[in-house]
Amino acid sequence: MHAHLKYQQNAVQSWTRIDMLLYIYDKAVHAAQSGAQLLESGDLQAVTPLQLQLQKAVVLIVDGLDLNAGEIPQNINRLCLHVLELTTGRSAEQWSQAAGILADLRDGFQGVENEARELECQGKIRPLDPIRG
Repeated sequence: MHAHLKYQQNAVQSWTRIDMLLYIYDKAVHAAQSGAQLLESGDLQAVTPLQLQLQKAVVLIVDGLDLNAGEIPQNINRLCLHVLELTTGRSAEQWSQAAGILADLRDGFQGVENEARELECQGKIRPLDPIRG
């Protein structure tokens, strides 16, 4: 096996669920903040690619929720749907609100980052499958 492929394989294996989730939230927050800034400056056309990035990230978040696992995932789902609603238009204020919601959610997960890694190492949280996620 080539050295670079071995490195990539090891990098994927060290990627935890919480790492992936925080990365997705970071991308979503960045897209929402950037979209708000562009809208504030009047650059409406440049917002469309950011809107697509944001939608992809939010869909990934929602797709990972187990809605049968109680109130918390259901509330996160509702907040994600609200974020999508806020960012369908061209209001910088609404995009900023969406960024704030996503940042709050991300901060909540950052608060349990170490615990989540530990639980995954103990096998209490299923590790990522490098092929399927």
